[in-house]
Amino acid sequence: RVAKERAGKVAWVMGVATSSLDLHSLSQFGAAINSRADQLGASVVVSMVERRGVEACKAAVLNLLSHRVSGLVINYPL
Repeated sequence: RVAKERAGKVAWVMGVATSSLDLHSLSQFGAAINSRADQLGASVVVSMVERRGVEACKAAVLNLLSHRVSGLVINYPL
């Protein structure tokens, strides 16, 4: 029954690629995105950038895209 109800609905998924959520400001950033997504009826998927460098950031973004996210937020120091 639940599957039938969800079949006709668009599921919005926001992807967040970030280097860390350890710092207080970064955890607030993540919480704010999650709160806003919840208000909009969306879900949030987080992909952590495990290493430094462009390739690691690219891998995190590709991981999110494989989950068919509707949008991306990238938080990575330049």
